[in-house]
Amino acid sequence: EAIIWRGPMLHKTIQQFLGDVNWGELDYLVMDLPPGTGDIQLSLWQTIPLTGAVIVSTPQDLALDVAWKAIAMFNKLNIPILGIIENMSYYVCPHCGVREEIFGHGGAKEAADRLGIPFLGEIPLDPKIRIQSDAGRPIALDLNSPLAEAYGAVAKALIEQASRAGEQVPEMQIPDLGVMGPKCLPRPPIGERPGALCHVRDPLASDPQPIASIRRPQRCPRRSRCDRGPP
Repeated sequence: EAIIWRGPMLHKTIQQFLGDVNWGELDYLVMDLPPGTGDIQLSLWQTIPLTGAVIVSTPQDLALDVAWKAIAMFNKLNIPILGIIENMSYYVCPHCGVREEIFGHGGAKEAADRLGIPFLGEIPLDPKIRIQSDAGRPIALDLNSPLAEAYGAVAKALIEQASRAGEQVPEMQIPDLGVMGPKCLPRPPIGERPGALCHVRDPLASDPQPIASIRRPQRCPRRSRCDRGPP
């Protein structure tokens, strides 16, 4: 079935995806976003500190126009642009070896040079990428494939840029609220306005005593009134 969500639902899903998932120890968390500008990008910016954004575009002018808008949005939000990747950069015939530039070539690199943004590399158009992905075996894991070398070069360049940008991102102080995130206890103490004080507890702990209290005007961290009781 098609999922039709307005902006508030998308925002809530992003918060749940980032806050209620036990990601464990990560080196990097990369999120694939829809093209252009929209609610998901804004929700990410409002929820967590971002090391930077990567722009992926095909070489033709129409796709680059969308990429320009995304770059302008991230600049307004003060999110560093880590670089631009040119996808579907060229096609090499598996039978004769002739190289064809179906969508043009070099448009992303030209845009990167014009804006002073690092160009991270180019990914060719090849049916093996689709076949391997559908089979659950990404072509990047095939160390003997020249396609894997292209992905590896892009990844190496991206890691270098992310390491530089990461040194300037302030660490976000988030209390440890358990794997499932914050829950609201029943009605706040007498004398407090409903919704003014939200008690936070560890949902996995046997002790129901709250471990923290967060005061916010009229709303708790889960965007539900505290006097409704636990979800």
